[in-house]
Amino acid sequence: MSDVPVCIEGSQLEGGGQVVRVAMACSAVNRRTTTVTNVRAGRPNPGLAAQHLAGVELLAALCDGTLRAGGGPSGAHARGTRDGGVLRRGCVEFTHEFTRGVVDEPDRLDVTRASKPLDARHVRSLKYHASDDRLEIAADVGTAGSVALVLQAAMPWLVRTNDGGRGRGRGRGRKVGTPSTARTVSLTLSGGTDVPFAPTMDYVQHALWPVVSGNANRRGFACDADVTFEVLTRGFYPRGGGTVRVNVVRRDGSDADGSDGADGSDSGSRPPVRLTRNTNRHGGTRAGRETWAVVTRAAGGPGSGGGTRTVTREDLVDACDVANEVCKIGVASVASDDSTFTTGDVDQSTVDACTSGRHEPGGSVTMTATLLRVSDGTSGRGDGSDDAPPGESSPGESPPVHFGASRAWDVRSGETLRDVASAVAKELADVIVSGAAVDDCMLDQLVVFLALGGGGEVLARNPISLHARTAMAVCEQAMPWVRFRTTETNDGRLVSVTCDVGAEPREW
Repeated sequence: MSDVPVCIEGSQLEGGGQVVRVAMACSAVNRRTTTVTNVRAGRPNPGLAAQHLAGVELLAALCDGTLRAGGGPSGAHARGTRDGGVLRRGCVEFTHEFTRGVVDEPDRLDVTRASKPLDARHVRSLKYHASDDRLEIAADVGTAGSVALVLQAAMPWLVRTNDGGRGRGRGRGRKVGTPSTARTVSLTLSGGTDVPFAPTMDYVQHALWPVVSGNANRRGFACDADVTFEVLTRGFYPRGGGTVRVNVVRRDGSDADGSDGADGSDSGSRPPVRLTRNTNRHGGTRAGRETWAVVTRAAGGPGSGGGTRTVTREDLVDACDVANEVCKIGVASVASDDSTFTTGDVDQSTVDACTSGRHEPGGSVTMTATLLRVSDGTSGRGDGSDDAPPGESSPGESPPVHFGASRAWDVRSGETLRDVASAVAKELADVIVSGAAVDDCMLDQLVVFLALGGGGEVLARNPISLHARTAMAVCEQAMPWVRFRTTETNDGRLVSVTCDVGAEPREW
């Protein structure tokens, strides 16, 4: 089997962790040797930070890849390290590679993992239970680095079918010699759950994941697993210390795709995703009003006393009230009177967990919005459907128009939790009014799922973020059969992002 190596320039576009996360996700799913150079070259502290290293090590452990500092063939000079190729924080170049070949590669990754010691600083444990085909793995960022961003790299591999990840819609089924993996994976991650400049775990669970895993989209996004998230404790900046448990149960064959492939294999054709929105706009005017279901969640907890700020349950409920009111005012020009603005549950156990003094005080606000229908009776999906989706997604279901906004509270910034709530509400209201089908952060995260799945079309705000542009560029470089196109629409206020996925070359 040919192994065409991939080299990704780490300083391109966003030039930070987005390059590393997307490159590793593509490398793991495609089992392709990948080198990333000039990692975070333009940052004040270049090279891999703790969060990036944790994600890289986690993925390598999951898919049984090998990590080393530097590029080129094994044994070459290791740039960015003085430890003979050992990957560490601060490395500006690294390679993720695999043992290739039908003869040398076992049928199960679990056999390989069990045969060698765990060599990773951030992956604390890895154990396979043959009795119920379950893999348990635990990783610790070690800082307040975002666990949500670590998951961004890991989830595309975790939710693939039990076929080694080769069941791409317009390519082939599983390659000969590609090992299979455990049906169930239990992942425990420690680090920052609600930190600045990253989506909150509530956003991942309640905004992003219903879109990825819902029945309307899961085949196109190559999401072949049922996933549950559980935030055990919150971790705020600057200390972190939060813990999240992610349980992944992969579906088998036809259960994953909903249909068998034409050749009788388990990997059926993946349809393109279509995340658009019927906004009833023509020439900048709106012919009908939209009915929205907006839900606000707030999380937080007190510090250890001694003069540090505290966050009470009343503070969190008040923040939700502020956010709902600000959002209601912000969407008044487009939302119908039937729209609802409600407060989600405040996790009292999270507040109690923070009273131990082991965690920093802090908080976050996360909002989700679901488009139920427009006044002409359609669902607003942009596909002519008259069936309105539910306001809150039940497990396994996804409203076609559903997005969110989130922000963590940096207690050292001088802002209040009310300020955070107001900022999140304004951001969500802007997306609702814009006519987009996804929020900016969601597009950043969906790009890699589109490229590794069946492709498709997503309607987003214009201009798209630098993170999204970076993810598109890296996916195209890692997979030459993938192409992204952007087309401005709605007088330049929106942009249609189209991902075309061709057939993977036989020699790749």
